[in-house]
Amino acid sequence: MTYARWAPAAVFVLGAALRLYGLGEWSLWEDEETTIFFSYHPHRSFPSAFPAYFLILRYLFEYTGCSVLAGRLLSVSFGIASLALTYGIARRFGGPRVALVALLVVSVSPGHLFWSQSIRYYGLTYLVELTAAWLLLEGNRRQRLWLVLAALVASAVAIACHRSAALLLLVLITYQAWLAFRFRSGWHVMALASLVLPVVFGFVYLWEDVYQTLDAGDFWRVASARDPLHFLTVGAFYFGAPALALALIGAWREIRRPRNNEAWFFGLLAVLPVSALVALTMFDTINVTYYYGFISFAGLAVLAGYGSEMTLNWRPAVRHAAIAATVVYYVVVLGAYFGPSYGDRPRWRDAAHYITAHRGSDPEPIYATVPGAVAFYLGVPPDKTMGHPQVKGWPKALPEVTAAWFVAERRLLTSTDKQRLESECHEAAHFTSMMLVRDRTVVVYRCGPT
Repeated sequence: MTYARWAPAAVFVLGAALRLYGLGEWSLWEDEETTIFFSYHPHRSFPSAFPAYFLILRYLFEYTGCSVLAGRLLSVSFGIASLALTYGIARRFGGPRVALVALLVVSVSPGHLFWSQSIRYYGLTYLVELTAAWLLLEGNRRQRLWLVLAALVASAVAIACHRSAALLLLVLITYQAWLAFRFRSGWHVMALASLVLPVVFGFVYLWEDVYQTLDAGDFWRVASARDPLHFLTVGAFYFGAPALALALIGAWREIRRPRNNEAWFFGLLAVLPVSALVALTMFDTINVTYYYGFISFAGLAVLAGYGSEMTLNWRPAVRHAAIAATVVYYVVVLGAYFGPSYGDRPRWRDAAHYITAHRGSDPEPIYATVPGAVAFYLGVPPDKTMGHPQVKGWPKALPEVTAAWFVAERRLLTSTDKQRLESECHEAAHFTSMMLVRDRTVVVYRCGPT
């Protein structure tokens, strides 16, 4: 009983501490900077497609002033709240042990940690999606139609946070349809109709809006974002490989003998968004990333809680070896995250500060693969960083220059650009950032007289 009281609190404190540690130490990365910029321009087409987070961030900056720490504290608050909600929903529908493991899995998840520390909208989206899921489950358990309708409203709010939340509607409707088919009761059919009809009426608008938001066409084609194997591998890493293995064990157990209806819901939550995104990668028309299906983390976490119960039947030596391997895995991954990878971010701030310290009295032009982040740290006002002339975007072909700075993430340099920079310029500085095997080092080249 004592264990049951203090263990969830200890895990929650661990999760909160991980999300608060180093919050203001690391550089903005490119998407964080654009989020700050769009918070000052919420009527542009991109932020107006899902305005919720941008408006909240803008109101925050009106009181605190624009700062990286304030923006990240906002995201951390959503991340920590979602930890509590994950525990609550898992305890309500899975029991104390399942809830404890689910909370632990999400607390040490590199993906949840990263988005909790990023000035981006995915943490808020995840929190609202969890709320919608809980409302639907509670509505079915208590047979209250207003709770089912509230889940639909919460889903609409989540879509206003990011359009990828439309994938949650697929889960909610599929689960409700399964209940209606299984029980064939008037109440479940009515609940299904209350979900389906509004979605059907809004489908054309919703799909066009989602597609236009996510579609980059050939203008910005990222091969890795259209590769299903890469998508699944990255998603598994950021969820956590040991946790994923535990979730697969839990799924196998629940398929054979599900404990309740909600177990099927968590299975659908884990599988359907990911399956839909994998299918989109195969069409090769939309850039797809694992965090579009971020809500699947909640389903996988609960399945991992189910799987943990099966490990109680393992031989002690096997169980202890699995625990030791899991601890080593997370120590290595989180050690890399908080250590040599600087929060899994390129070091644009350090590169910008270096240029500031070494530029002459007659400033030379600056070219950067992420011009907004460099401009931000060079002192350009946050509402003017996009397209500011002080830092130019990376050219398709490097120009002939007598004196200039070039700032890039080394792994993204083409062989042609790298050869020319090394032959005509010199590497003035580099700022190492390594997330295990992924090199995010920023390199600064100086062209012209030293």
